[in-house]
Amino acid sequence: MSTAAQFAAKAAQLGPAVREGQTRGVRAGALRATTIIREEINGAVPSGRLKMNGKPKRVGAGFRMLAGSAAKISAQGPLHLVERDTSAHYEPRDATSSRVSYRLRGGRLTATEKKRRGRAGKAKGVSVPGIGFRRFVIHPGTTGKHPFERGQLRARTEVGRIILDEVADGIRAVLR
Repeated sequence: MSTAAQFAAKAAQLGPAVREGQTRGVRAGALRATTIIREEINGAVPSGRLKMNGKPKRVGAGFRMLAGSAAKISAQGPLHLVERDTSAHYEPRDATSSRVSYRLRGGRLTATEKKRRGRAGKAKGVSVPGIGFRRFVIHPGTTGKHPFERGQLRARTEVGRIILDEVADGIRAVLR
């Protein structure tokens, strides 16, 4: 076999090797990115659990391989509770216990009357730690910890390097 024929045979193998290297690289990169994001989440939520509707749910991140050489990394559980900022809002007492509904509109507190239903006569309040019970609370809002976003930023440089290394390994294996 001549040198040109050997080169042509190896060149024909390069396409599948590069595609396979991309897929391996994307899988390895997604796994590394998920690990980094989970580290950030564990820093923000050490217990790994947040309450959603009164029930503790696990929070984390995972990835799923898509068609071709692509992966989707997504948050799992009620991570939005620590990821996002919350704007200033009004926290009323239990909705079924009041005939008046309070809302913040344009920075002003407005009251609207509503129908009686359920346990409408039972008076309840909002418990404010260190202060006591109040009829309502105007919450100033919070700044989120953004663990998913920070994890993405940390992982961005590593993932690109991992994918390139896997593709280069595939090319090296063919050209040997």
